[in-house]
Amino acid sequence: MLEIKKQSSIKIKLFHTNYNLHSNSKIMNEYCLEIAKKNDLEIFLEACDSKFFNNTNIESKARQF
Repeated sequence: MLEIKKQSSIKIKLFHTNYNLHSNSKIMNEYCLEIAKKNDLEIFLEACDSKFFNNTNIESKARQF
């Protein structure tokens, strides 16, 4: 996608949802920010409190979120 961006007027935007469900969640969030900054891309971040999942069907709750 970055190569295509160089050759055209396409605009790439990133979106990352942090569900805070594993110990590396914060690191992954920072990694996404780093990728966006490095490639001059707009990024949208969303975070969810892991308590939202309340030991239920995680996939279903993630889609709901």
